[in-house]
Amino acid sequence: MTPDDLVAAAIRQAEEGMAHGEMPIGAVVEMGGEIIASAFTQDRAQNRRLIHADLLAMDQADLLLRDRPRSAPCGWRSTWSPA
Repeated sequence: MTPDDLVAAAIRQAEEGMAHGEMPIGAVVEMGGEIIASAFTQDRAQNRRLIHADLLAMDQADLLLRDRPRSAPCGWRSTWSPA
């Protein structure tokens, strides 16, 4: 999976978030070229300010992987990153 593919997947998550009335911010986590987690920002749905797409996607990946050995490094892409 190329970096452009990962960004496109994050954009699809952002579009889904926008369809749910959220800010259009999406993120994906990949391992070995495969997306293992994805999310969109959910500030409004959860009535909290720190429900960001990148944190949600990383939390999903962590729950999936737990303490198991990784077959490859993990990386993430987001449609927006804080400066």
